[in-house]
Amino acid sequence: MSNSNGNGGGGTAVRDPETDRARLRAVHGALTAGDIAGAGTLAEDALADGIDHPMVLNLVAGRREEQGRLDEALALLERALNAAPEAIGVMNAIGLVLNRLGRFEDAAFAFGEALAREPRFAPAIANRGTALLALGGADAHARLQQRLGDVAAEKAAGAEHSHQYIRLRRHGGGFAPGRMR
Repeated sequence: MSNSNGNGGGGTAVRDPETDRARLRAVHGALTAGDIAGAGTLAEDALADGIDHPMVLNLVAGRREEQGRLDEALALLERALNAAPEAIGVMNAIGLVLNRLGRFEDAAFAFGEALAREPRFAPAIANRGTALLALGGADAHARLQQRLGDVAAEKAAGAEHSHQYIRLRRHGGGFAPGRMR
């Protein structure tokens, strides 16, 4: 197997960022040309050579899903989401894999996370509806709304805590949790 430098060496190779970028451009070019199979092959090769990019991870995850290797697909998508936390397409893909695994509440939550970032993202709207139907409708919807509300509250509390800390530091104050109220 070759490394990103193309020298076929067996040792640890130093990554060449320009070569990696060229390979990512080739994957993207195949995608934009509509050659999904070619993009998938290029992505598989790139991942095998250590290019851990969200586009590569997402494409390889799609291939794993097609092969029925759903746990592997989910793990790759989670890596992609860690690298690009705002990627609503990846959130939607995670939800689709979770649906196929029969984890409908987790799937609906993943779709809800995508919709929290982009409320008009049609694929997540439709897919969330499918997951909710699989869960049993209204009761499931109420549980998910609570779960999404809890996550939003945690994020808001964390953001407010950070803002209060910054205000205190600007005015010469130290960090004292009791002063945060």
